[in-house]
Amino acid sequence: RNAIGLEAVEPLRLKGNFENMLGGVPSLPIAKEQAVLNRPDLEALRHTLALGNAQLEKSRSEARPDAGVSLGFQRMTRVAPIVSNQNPVELSPNLVGENFLTFGVDLMLPVRNRNQGNIEAAALNIQAAQKRLDFGELSVRREVTSAYARYEYAVRALTIYRAGVRNQAKQNLNVIWQTYEFGDKALLDYIGEERRYLELENALIDAELAVYLARIEILEAANASELIRK
Repeated sequence: RNAIGLEAVEPLRLKGNFENMLGGVPSLPIAKEQAVLNRPDLEALRHTLALGNAQLEKSRSEARPDAGVSLGFQRMTRVAPIVSNQNPVELSPNLVGENFLTFGVDLMLPVRNRNQGNIEAAALNIQAAQKRLDFGELSVRREVTSAYARYEYAVRALTIYRAGVRNQAKQNLNVIWQTYEFGDKALLDYIGEERRYLELENALIDAELAVYLARIEILEAANASELIRK
């Protein structure tokens, strides 16, 4: 009560109950597919695989020759001396402008045996990432299958308690009480039968809890949206 801010005398009530737990769980094939699609650990493995594919494509692109075209324009001015007609010995300066148009082709050739080393390394990384993803998906499917098996077992046990054992125990308790009222049974007989009935009620609560926990385990394994707080 102190941890959640309740007064010491305030009653503590849990939200919901265990009465309507049966159902609401996806079928086994759907739960498996949800787990494969929604599990964050598998999503991380898919990103790793995508990164490996990108690195492989980069290495392959670097192994191909690449060409580029360049084009330029330049203007240069130089001084050209001119011999004077009046005085052949005297040289007159003259500015001469010249225009140049340049073009070229740049070729980038791959080195190190056409980048085969990086390509092979990237391919091996992809294979390793794919195997990790396949193993992860297999493990997730097995995890969902195991959780579903525990859920079905818990549901069967709870159904037996509710439909058969509990009703029979309640009838036995009523019969013992009636025979006690008629004087055919002692009070200790009724107390003993009531103790057995209370033990059965506790077992029923345990069975309900087992169903609840198994249901949560399935939802956790599938990373279901029901467990995400909004």
